[in-house]
Amino acid sequence: MTISGNKITESIINKLQEIPLDKQKQILEYVEALTEEKEPLSFPKKRVFGLHQGKIWMSDNFNQPLPDNFWNFDS
Repeated sequence: MTISGNKITESIINKLQEIPLDKQKQILEYVEALTEEKEPLSFPKKRVFGLHQGKIWMSDNFNQPLPDNFWNFDS
């Protein structure tokens, strides 16, 4: 069964007129959400290994334990 676009629109309008106003408001909010323009989903770009090579450095003693006075917050 094929129904033309005009018939569908007319049928929707006729049915909406039978629905109480509070329900019409809910339907309007739903229709607005359906017609709201949404940005297409974009996937994060893949990371490129070595892209920033040489841009940062780390101290040679980075993994060494911190001195005890580092943890003393009283002074």
